[in-house]
Amino acid sequence: MTNPEHLRRLWEGANRWNQWRQQNPHELPDLEGACITRVPPGIPEDLRRFDLSGSNLRGANLTGVRLSRANLERADLTQAILCFASFFTQTNFIFPSFINSANLSRANLTQANLRMARLDNANLTRANLQEADLWNASFRFANLQEADLTRATLTYANFWSANLQESILCNANLSESELSFTNLSEATLSYANLSQAIFYGAKLNQAIFYKANLNKANLSATQALRTNFAEAVFTGACLENWNINSGTIVDNIDCQYVYLRSNNQSRIPSNRDFKSEEFTQLLQIKIAVGKIQQLLRDLKQKNPGATEEEQHNFLISSVPPGMREKLMNTLQAGSIEMIKQIINNPFFNILIEMIKAW
Repeated sequence: MTNPEHLRRLWEGANRWNQWRQQNPHELPDLEGACITRVPPGIPEDLRRFDLSGSNLRGANLTGVRLSRANLERADLTQAILCFASFFTQTNFIFPSFINSANLSRANLTQANLRMARLDNANLTRANLQEADLWNASFRFANLQEADLTRATLTYANFWSANLQESILCNANLSESELSFTNLSEATLSYANLSQAIFYGAKLNQAIFYKANLNKANLSATQALRTNFAEAVFTGACLENWNINSGTIVDNIDCQYVYLRSNNQSRIPSNRDFKSEEFTQLLQIKIAVGKIQQLLRDLKQKNPGATEEEQHNFLISSVPPGMREKLMNTLQAGSIEMIKQIINNPFFNILIEMIKAW
């Protein structure tokens, strides 16, 4: 239960509170279950600039509380209610303040209720948000590096330009979330629900999407180098200008069709669904063409004056036998025009000539 003395000190204001914390560094505030929503009645409480680091706020009610510049590092907010709470000061309608954001680094927010909370630009590095309810919460420009969001509810959440590098989002629900320009490099999203999520311009390098649901997701202009998409669902996804390479894992992907342009344009296949493994084979062709492009760049650096014949011989000798077999099987079984559409690469014709030579 709440320590009455600690609660009384809280109402004395930020200056008195922070002075007491400095004078008593080993006394951690116990505000478990405290109701800090409206004091006096009708006026939202303001906890801006409060040093709440290491505090026990388990089950506390902080609905609508202003917490910009508050220090909540290592605070325990398990099952706390923070609906509509604001963790930054809005100085500009488009861009939040980069100075007045809250510090929630290493905070424990397990099963916390943060529905529609505003955490723009907040520091949530290594925060524990397992099973937290973050429905429609805003994390624009926030730092969630190495944060744990396992099984969190993030439907409609806004992560525009946020840093989620090395974060854990296993089994999280991110359906219809905004992840444009987000850094998800090395993040783990196995079994996550990402249906209709928007990843425009996001960095997905070395992330793990094993068995993730990317149904109707927008992956336009994403970087997915060495990313693991094994057994993920891609049906209806938009893949306009997305970038994958030979390290990208595309094994056993579940996909009936994709779009190559936004707004459900350029459906592939146009009038049927993919056959079993057909989409995976097409991606392997795309990866192979990218590999060829890189090989030619490498050759140009080593031998800028290489003739066409030298380039051709170099490519034939450089492409691994396993890749050759996959390419030949795919080209024999698939529609050349459909393959050209999904590849959209000037080196496609070179690939065809190489396979003829094999």
